Amino acid sequence: MITVNEAGTLKAERSVWVKSEIEAHAQILRIIPEGTRVKKGDWLLDLDTTALEQDRDRQLLSVEKARSAYEQSKAAYEITLQQNDSDIKAAELARDFAQIDLEKFLDPENGDKKVQTQEALNNITLAREELKNAATVLKYSEELYAKQYITKEERDRDYLNKKKSELNLQLAIARKENLIKFQLPKQEQQLREDLAEAERNLKRVKERCRQKEIQAKTDMDSKKQQLDIEIAQLERIQRQVKAGRVFAPQDGLVVYYNEEGRWRRGSSEPIAEGVTVRYRQKIISLPDVSKMLAQVSVQESARSMVAVGQPATIQVEALEGKIFKGKVVKVPEVPDSSSSWLTPDRKVYKVEIRILGDCSLIRPGMSSKVTIYCERIPDTLYIPIQAVETAGRDTFYVYVKTPGGPKVRLVKPGKHN
Repeated sequence: MITVNEAGTLKAERSVWVKSEIEAHAQILRIIPEGTRVKKGDWLLDLDTTALEQDRDRQLLSVEKARSAYEQSKAAYEITLQQNDSDIKAAELARDFAQIDLEKFLDPENGDKKVQTQEALNNITLAREELKNAATVLKYSEELYAKQYITKEERDRDYLNKKKSELNLQLAIARKENLIKFQLPKQEQQLREDLAEAERNLKRVKERCRQKEIQAKTDMDSKKQQLDIEIAQLERIQRQVKAGRVFAPQDGLVVYYNEEGRWRRGSSEPIAEGVTVRYRQKIISLPDVSKMLAQVSVQESARSMVAVGQPATIQVEALEGKIFKGKVVKVPEVPDSSSSWLTPDRKVYKVEIRILGDCSLIRPGMSSKVTIYCERIPDTLYIPIQAVETAGRDTFYVYVKTPGGPKVRLVKPGKHN
């Protein structure tokens, strides 16, 4: 039987580290005794969160201030939308009125342009009729005056009336010409300009409303972002306050974490009540002792003989040499980097062997002696490796005890432990 024999250390196959989740240094107020078996959810330790609780109270005020500012900006944004809607509708109404005024002026049947033109023509017609009437009256007055039936004053009055009618006709004609040539084009141009200005004003109002909406929304979004930041900060502090009381994430055995070795930089005090721990520092290991492993350092020369699935026996020294059965479950492809750093010329491979059967008596950290059964070779003479001598590269011999004394015998060695 080809075997590999090495000293090993026992550890849990599955282990969870409990770390400080407080983003600052925190003092351990209370901690469960090492070696205690716990169930998932059991209390493990309390960290000092006094400063965090004060930060939480201050952050609550910051959140309320940020929420109030956000609610005000939200209300202002809603008011801006409503005011913008009113301003745009007012500008649209002014544009529509200007359009109606222009259409009312230009309507070919009953528009103001036609009405004013017709009115001017009517005034000319009336003035002509009045002139005609005044001329007739004056003619009769001249005849009656010649016959001495009326006075000169009466004739002169009729003369003045005719003259007045002539002037009125001239005035009506001039007003009509002025209306057609100047006033109506001016009114039309003014109405068209009013419509264009109303349309330009509508665009200005829409753009101004858009800018006001953007500004109000930007302010509201900024306040909302600030509120989210304050809430996130509060939640972070609350998580850390909650992290001050630590519970077991799984069943296991409480093992304090202690950084060993003087060469390790940043080594901290052993875990105990009153000790200050840093953020993410390991405090407790919770190994699941129902499934245990033996870890051995296999020399580079024996690495090729070890394979996953090979049987093994594990002798636990702390249990008066009790022997357990096991099976190789991990054979690394590269040597252990930590051991090569300490001894560069010595390369070892951290091989893991799962312990089969009941592991209730085993504790992590116990020392053991492990034998890995690599290969069984039947019908082979088995001798101590110290008995084989070499003479050259490929010549091997042993001394055989005979009645005549030791004799040299050439041998062909096979695999060896």
